Amino acid sequence: MGWLVDEAVPGDSLLFFYSGHGSQQPNFNDREKDGFDETLVPVDVETCGMLVDDEINEILVQPLPAGVRLTCFLDSCHSGSGLDLPYRWNPYMEEGASWHLDQGGYYGDADVICVSAAADDETAKGVPAMGEREDFPSGAFAAAWCVACEVHETQCKMNWKEMLKIVKDVCEDFHFGQSVQLSSSQKFDLKREFNFHDCIPNSNDKKGAVVNDGETPVYPSENKLKKSAFIQHMQQMMQMGMPPGMDMGGMMMGF
Repeated sequence: MGWLVDEAVPGDSLLFFYSGHGSQQPNFNDREKDGFDETLVPVDVETCGMLVDDEINEILVQPLPAGVRLTCFLDSCHSGSGLDLPYRWNPYMEEGASWHLDQGGYYGDADVICVSAAADDETAKGVPAMGEREDFPSGAFAAAWCVACEVHETQCKMNWKEMLKIVKDVCEDFHFGQSVQLSSSQKFDLKREFNFHDCIPNSNDKKGAVVNDGETPVYPSENKLKKSAFIQHMQQMMQMGMPPGMDMGGMMMGF
């Protein structure tokens, strides 16, 4: 991933699209409210391990200077906060809902937008029938974005909120129970025109880990049991001969 952001300068527009397996692992710095870090599962996971959200943020987001636009799509399980960006917006909230601060996120200088296929506790699904078509992806999330982009290009130009509504509605039509998520390096008006090129000025006056009232948030007590149960689950998977970086949802149908 490093090659994508190496030597990036203001005015550059970057795109990162990942479609593959995603998972979780216990978070041991107690900055994640649910007790887990979200991960991507690369093809060399058995030798190199999973890519943890903190690491992905460090590689893709932190090196970028102000004036660079990075758009990311994560079509994978447990990808809601997969980039550990500081702000999140839930497309399923009532009209007028605002951005909220993710206490496990990290501020950055660039304009970074990430759309994820599923919430942190959900799996992303595939549609086997679509795999038979050469011109369409088999992931439900990716297929939904193809539909939205076709409407955007052939019928009417849309903003981010309108695009997300189409993607949300198409995913709901599949009845797979996955919730499209939006995160960003900074708050922006959802009526902003959808594209991969415009870049808004950095509105954050902070850098690094999100803090609350001057202290890094910690959630040790409520996560202790979650971590213990997760470790037991992973040990069971390894005993069954499954790769440790692949969860049961990914094995069955998801990415």
